[in-house]
Amino acid sequence: QSPQANVSNMLAGRLPGLLSVQRSGEPGADASTLRIRGVATFAGDSAADPLVLVDGIETSDFNNIDPNEIESMAILKDASSTAVYGVRGANGVIIITTKRGLKGKPQLSYSGNVAMTSFTDLRQTLRAYEYAQLYNEAAKYDSYISSSYTPRFSDEALEHFRTGDDPIFYPDVDWNNVMLKDHSMTTQHNVNVSGGADKVKYFTSIGYYAQDGMFKATELVDGFKPQSSYQRFNFRSNVDFEANQYLS
Repeated sequence: QSPQANVSNMLAGRLPGLLSVQRSGEPGADASTLRIRGVATFAGDSAADPLVLVDGIETSDFNNIDPNEIESMAILKDASSTAVYGVRGANGVIIITTKRGLKGKPQLSYSGNVAMTSFTDLRQTLRAYEYAQLYNEAAKYDSYISSSYTPRFSDEALEHFRTGDDPIFYPDVDWNNVMLKDHSMTTQHNVNVSGGADKVKYFTSIGYYAQDGMFKATELVDGFKPQSSYQRFNFRSNVDFEANQYLS
């Protein structure tokens, strides 16, 4: 339901007692910091992270998991439910279970989405001429207190800004338009196959995720690309083999 790059952003606003803070929008670095019912330790910010288990194994970064690989998630918040994890469960526990094969004919599944990202709001900036005029006007108002008024921009400079006849020494550049794109594209694709018989079950998943940033590319400097971008390839496969009624 949430076409996000990582799991932490998908959980935002979905569970009671879960606080999610996203500190960056940079592609590949936009994961949220999760806190379950606050912080229960004084050992620093990193020690306040909840314990995350993926198929029973502790992981430090669960945001690299393709969401299409996840079967279910559970968050343990109460002291009674986290007691089995000892002090590591003091800040809550997130349990992630990935998909596994089921008995039956092979099932092929594909999911894909394409999204467009844009700024929610960009401040409307002044042109150089209006900025210089208002700067002088503000200095004039300040002179009522300081009793001295010296305009920063002369009438000659204002005229250059207005006419734009000297763009080198009196520039007028709309940097938002020069440096930033109107939108960028995000795409995600996943193909998985599952199936099995009485004794053997299998699941295989292949995923791809790509996200572009909002900077415009430039070729002015050879080998330098200011664009922030992120690509992720995921592959997961598991096989369940039942040797007998006692061993699997």
